Amino acid sequence: MSITPSTPDSTHCGVSTSATFRGGAPSVLALSAFIVSILPLGSPSWQAEHPVLCISASRGSAMTIALTSPSPHPPSPLAELTPSAAYAQQASFLPEEVHSGVSPQRRLGRALNLLAWVSPDLATRLLWRLWFTPPRTRPNERARTLLATVEHRFEVYSGEHGALVHGWGQGPAVLLAHGWGAYGAQLGSFVPVLQSAGYRVLLLDAPGHGGQAPRPYRIDQYAQLLHDVVLHAGGVHAVIGHSLGATATAMALHQLDSPASYVGIAPTANLKSVLRAFQLRMGLSPELLVRLETAFADAFGPSWWRDYSLDHHLPRLRGRALLVHDRDDAEASPENSHHLARLRPGTTLHWSEGLGHNRVLHDRDVVQAVVDFIARP
Repeated sequence: MSITPSTPDSTHCGVSTSATFRGGAPSVLALSAFIVSILPLGSPSWQAEHPVLCISASRGSAMTIALTSPSPHPPSPLAELTPSAAYAQQASFLPEEVHSGVSPQRRLGRALNLLAWVSPDLATRLLWRLWFTPPRTRPNERARTLLATVEHRFEVYSGEHGALVHGWGQGPAVLLAHGWGAYGAQLGSFVPVLQSAGYRVLLLDAPGHGGQAPRPYRIDQYAQLLHDVVLHAGGVHAVIGHSLGATATAMALHQLDSPASYVGIAPTANLKSVLRAFQLRMGLSPELLVRLETAFADAFGPSWWRDYSLDHHLPRLRGRALLVHDRDDAEASPENSHHLARLRPGTTLHWSEGLGHNRVLHDRDVVQAVVDFIARP
C-alpha cells in the first residue's frame, strides 16, 4: 500500500490523498483498514462536509482510492437502482426522491462495493458496522437548556448498556423515545405541555446517542432498554416514539403486553424498506445488500425483518394508537402511516404539512394534538 498526494483530474475530484493497493491478502487488509479509517462515524455533519472518495481499479492492476476535497465541478448523475421484486411491497414506503448524485455516502458505498469485489466478507463486516453505528448528533442549546431543568433522574441498565432517564412532573408517566442518531431532548417540546397536563414525563438518550461516543447499537437493544425503563417507572400511561423510536416503543409495549396508549411520529412501517432506502442512499450493489441481509438472518433468525418491524408489532398492541405524519416527510414516506393504519383498524391519524421529518416534533398543533390524544379517556 502506498499513500501519495494526487492532483485534480477528469473524475471531478479535487486535491486528494490516495491509497494505492496491489493484489494479495495484505492489500485487502490495507483496503479495509483505509475504509474503516474514513468511515464517518464520529462527525455530526459528515454528509455535508466530509471529503469524498475517488476510486479506480481493474482486475490484475493497482486499485486506487483517493480521499479528496469536494470539487467545484458537478458530478455526473448516477442511474437510480430499480427496486427488486423482493421489495415491491415496501417500495411505496421509500422517500419520493433519492438523490442520485455522487454524494459522500455514495462514494463510501462505491468503496464498499469495490471491497466486496475483492473480499466480500470484509465488506459485509464493515457494512454491518456502518449500519449499526448511529451518526453522532450533539444536543443543541435548546436541548441543553431543557435538561438543566430536570426534576428527577434514575439510571437503568439493560444488558451491557445503561442509560440515564430524565424526568419532569408528577402523575401518570409518559415515556418519550427519540429516533436513530438523535437524542431524547429532541422531543423536548412535549415536556412542558405534558407536565402542565398533569403527567410525569420521562426521556433518555440511548447508548451511542446524544453526544455520547458512537457505538454499535441495535433496535432490539433499544426496545429492551425502553422495556426496562417502563418496568423501573412502575408502568407508563403512554409512549411517544419518533421515527425508529416509534418501532422500539411498540416492540417494548408488545413485549410487556401493556395497555398504554401509543403515539408514533413519522414512523417507518417495515425494516426492509429502511434497509432498501439505506441501499439507495449508499448506492450499494444488490449483491452486497443480499450479503448483509444474510448476515442479519444468521445473527437474528430468518424472521429478523418481521420481528424488528412496526407493522408486526402495532396491530398487537392493547392500547389506543395515534400516528402522526407530515405529508412532506422526505425520510419516511407518509405511506408508512397509511399502511400501518390499514393494519390496525381504529388507529387515529393526524396529518401535518410542510414540516418534514423532524420539525413535526416542534409544531404547536402537533404537540397539542398528541397531548389531547393521550389525555382522552
